[in-house]
Amino acid sequence: MPRKFLGEIFEWIIAIVLAAAIVIPLRVYVLQPYKVYMTSMVPTFEPGDVVIGLKSTVAGKIERGDVVIVGGPFSNNELYIKRVIGLPGEIISISNGVVYINGSPLAEPWLPSDALNASGEMPPTKLSNDQYFVMGDNRIASRDSRAFGPVTKQEVKAKVVLRIYPLDKIRSF
Repeated sequence: MPRKFLGEIFEWIIAIVLAAAIVIPLRVYVLQPYKVYMTSMVPTFEPGDVVIGLKSTVAGKIERGDVVIVGGPFSNNELYIKRVIGLPGEIISISNGVVYINGSPLAEPWLPSDALNASGEMPPTKLSNDQYFVMGDNRIASRDSRAFGPVTKQEVKAKVVLRIYPLDKIRSF
């Protein structure tokens, strides 16, 4: 009996060590959970939602419409969830609440059709080769690139790939 008990404990230890050997590197280098605290991305994300971000070191190319986690000196090192609107090298402007990319109005299918467009006004701004322009989907309640300017590739911490909570709203992005 004691030998069987020790064997079972040994199996549990091996299982825990193997799980840690898989989960810890994934958590440190690949995936990161984030909790949404603010309303800047409503209705896409609500306060309390939990998302999984693919860390920027492995996320690959960032494209317009991607939802990203950003943070840096502009945010007092807090993390914000925002949508990529402008890509490196583009000229972004806002007139009468309409976002323009290189002079053409941007179609924003991610915004609800009845959304109040409070984008405001912004003169043309050219993004450098490592800058992105990010905005919240809830334009009225979003502190984003309109306030703090473009973000650099280094300030993009992760690309949101999955909402895991609440359970009835699980979906990939």
